[in-house]
Amino acid sequence: MFDISFAQILIIALVAMVVIGPARLPKAVRTLGLLLGRAQRYVSEIKNDIQREMELEELRKVQQSIQDIGKDIEKSVQSVVQETEKTVKQAEGSVNEMESELNRIANDKPAMQAADGAGTQTAAVAEGNADSAVTAEGEAEPAVTAPAFLQGEVELSIPEASPESDRKPGE
Repeated sequence: MFDISFAQILIIALVAMVVIGPARLPKAVRTLGLLLGRAQRYVSEIKNDIQREMELEELRKVQQSIQDIGKDIEKSVQSVVQETEKTVKQAEGSVNEMESELNRIANDKPAMQAADGAGTQTAAVAEGNADSAVTAEGEAEPAVTAPAFLQGEVELSIPEASPESDRKPGE
């Protein structure tokens, strides 16, 4: 540590024995050893504190980078959600346009047939079947109607569990 050779240590010990005296020398060496031990512990505690501070600073940097990454991910998810909502709204608008077009076509066709005066008869009306119609030329035409989900006629119903299903087997 201090680059002291064995010969130098012997010279220091001889001078200490002459100056301190042989009676007080063991007590002085013991005190010197305690002081050196305390100094070594103090230096090691300082090293450990510095190491902990460096690790803590590294953890803070890692935490900050993770938070930044989390914010970036949150922003990208929000933008995707906004784009999806926009696409859904456009799809709803297209469905509404299609529904109104189908309703217009369905409403215009009987008016056009009545105004035509060509005498088209529909077998479906006579039979009570609205799925197809037969024109005067004998060709079958499907009736134009909007699907049930566009007309708002579809309802979702969840069957309730019967009381028997709550019973344990063997009761």
